[in-house]
Amino acid sequence: MTVDVIMLSLTKFSDESIVTETAIRSLRACETESLKFNIVLYEGNPKVLFDEADRTEHYDFDFNYNRLMNQGIQSTSNDFVIMTNNDVLFINGFWDEMLKGFENFDSLSPNDPSNLYESDAEFVRGYGIGKELRGYCIAVKRKALQKIGNLDEGVRFWYSDNIYADQLKKAKLSHAISLRSYVYHLNGGSQTVKGLEKRERVELRSGQKPVYDEAKKKYKL
Repeated sequence: MTVDVIMLSLTKFSDESIVTETAIRSLRACETESLKFNIVLYEGNPKVLFDEADRTEHYDFDFNYNRLMNQGIQSTSNDFVIMTNNDVLFINGFWDEMLKGFENFDSLSPNDPSNLYESDAEFVRGYGIGKELRGYCIAVKRKALQKIGNLDEGVRFWYSDNIYADQLKKAKLSHAISLRSYVYHLNGGSQTVKGLEKRERVELRSGQKPVYDEAKKKYKL
């Protein structure tokens, strides 16, 4: 089995490349003879390449999480897609647990050992942002993505997970957290754009709230 992985990075300083390299290596360490990851890395710095990725693509437009994810999804073709930040650490066996969940769900997020969702169940269905739906890492059936159409590019970074949840609900697609699948979100998260100027970081984070409030109206949920 080959699983497509779309990972986003925006490297401003050298230490940020280490974060991305660590994420890629942790994913490679999860591979077996029967499981491979096709890693497509979207990097905003044209001088930075990641040799351990299958492909590094550079972009020359303002960072937009879902726009980049759409490009990655459209350039790949395997049955499952992992959409992920670069500030993560994959734990061996995470995909086996995800795969069990796809028997009943269209979309899944892993559990984070540093921010555990505690339950005796293997899976908990729901769309709660930061709860069942962890935007830093989402695995989804390609058939589900085809039903959604493109991910909504109305927001650029924060609230991309909110609008993804809206799209899932609108298309009557299910999501759950896989409680025995573990992926760390490092350093409290938000490392992907930490190298940007403060104004840009605010724009991509809290500045997206009014943008999302307007964009979500189309889903009428």
